Amino acid sequence: MNDEFAKGSLVIINTNSKNHFDAYRLINALSLNSVCLVLNRTADNMKKLLKSTSINIPVAFIDGISSQIGIEKNPEHSYLDNPSDIAGIVGSIEASLAKVSGDKALVIDSINNLSKYHNEKSVLDLLGFLSDRASKLNITAFVLNQHIGNASGEFLREAS
Repeated sequence: MNDEFAKGSLVIINTNSKNHFDAYRLINALSLNSVCLVLNRTADNMKKLLKSTSINIPVAFIDGISSQIGIEKNPEHSYLDNPSDIAGIVGSIEASLAKVSGDKALVIDSINNLSKYHNEKSVLDLLGFLSDRASKLNITAFVLNQHIGNASGEFLREAS
């Protein structure tokens, strides 16, 4: 696969329950050091799920749920105190990306879960910011858009 795949871009990956981890396989194939903002499960749970599906993405997790449900924090991950705090999300992303070396990717899992905490305008503003940062930092930002069930549609789409 092309090592320059979508560098400096925000890429929206449409997934469903059957192919959600295919998005991670794609990122894994690109050999990018990733920062993953997880909003639908704990970072420890996501790490176990990726390992169980033989996906070995070098990843730094930002856990957006553990603080909300009172799970003990693992010092190897970063945590959001409140997923409804856009400034906190941006700050955690920036700090985590600064700690990762080499060719980088940002993974937002998922836009649907982000939408539970923010209105449409806030989500679009955040996506615009992430697109701009991806361009300036020459990284790829992957935003997973998880459909319920087995919805049809494009699997991969690059936003401009």
